[in-house]
Amino acid sequence: MALVCAEQSDRQGNLLQPGPNTEDTPTIVEATAFHDGVVVVQVNEIVDALPRVDIPASWVDVVVHRGQALPGRALVSPRDPRLITEVQILIAMLVIRGIYERHGVTTLNHGIGFDTAAIELLLPTYGEKLGLRGKICRNWVLNPHPTLIPAIESGWVESVACFGSEVGMADYVRARPDVFFTGHDGSLRSNRVLAQLAGQYAADLFIGATLQLDAEGNSSTVTRGRLAGFGGAPNMGSDARGRRHASAAWLDMITAKSPTARGRKLVVQIVETFHKGGEPSIVEELDAVVGGQGSSDAGGAGHDLRRRRHAPRDRGGGRLPLQD
Repeated sequence: MALVCAEQSDRQGNLLQPGPNTEDTPTIVEATAFHDGVVVVQVNEIVDALPRVDIPASWVDVVVHRGQALPGRALVSPRDPRLITEVQILIAMLVIRGIYERHGVTTLNHGIGFDTAAIELLLPTYGEKLGLRGKICRNWVLNPHPTLIPAIESGWVESVACFGSEVGMADYVRARPDVFFTGHDGSLRSNRVLAQLAGQYAADLFIGATLQLDAEGNSSTVTRGRLAGFGGAPNMGSDARGRRHASAAWLDMITAKSPTARGRKLVVQIVETFHKGGEPSIVEELDAVVGGQGSSDAGGAGHDLRRRRHAPRDRGGGRLPLQD
């Protein structure tokens, strides 16, 4: 069963997603519908005609009319540039000069946080001083971050493929169809699944902040007493073996002399030596590893997880009614 939300439904059950945030809902609904599952959709409004169809009625079983609009919330914490520290500015300068310029990184994904926000804001200033416009940071897999606007307006950015949108960015995205993937109505067509694939297979680099790093370079955003989300980092930070194209930055990472040697994606983790309060970021063993070992010792790893097999359910070809 899939329980999802949509902006509008027509009388037949066709759905309109919020323009900037189609995300992975169509993919989830399609996968459920074609695996004999039940799709239940909560909508803000039922109308006679939709401006476009994001999800066809044939994939939907039940539509529930909520009666009032779902509240809009930012997908990520707003990044106020005034909170960027001098250390983060220094790290951003090191990244631009020591990594982006050195390897010629043109296609990339930035993680969420002040560390990467500092890099974005420094491109039209420090990056311009280095003469790097047109040589680095041209194509992005990224939400429309406000901190990227100066780089877009100064001609650094050619394209941005988005996982989702950000509250307050709809008008700007609509005004820049040359950079963002928008439809005829000017709304952003985001798709989290396709953006994840683009970041995994097409990006030259992933960079993001982390909370802990061990001596072997393993990192984690899970620390003792804190379980933070990691978003798309496992995909963005993987070196996909199925990559079918080369780029200068990817080839620049070859270390072997073999003529058949592969390039690799640059994966960069930003971390300061100590967190606030003096807690070390670089540790002998990750808290996540210690916690995982404890769960295993307690029998947490002993469960037999087998995929359940279901006989196909006879849907009868009928449609369930719209529910108010």
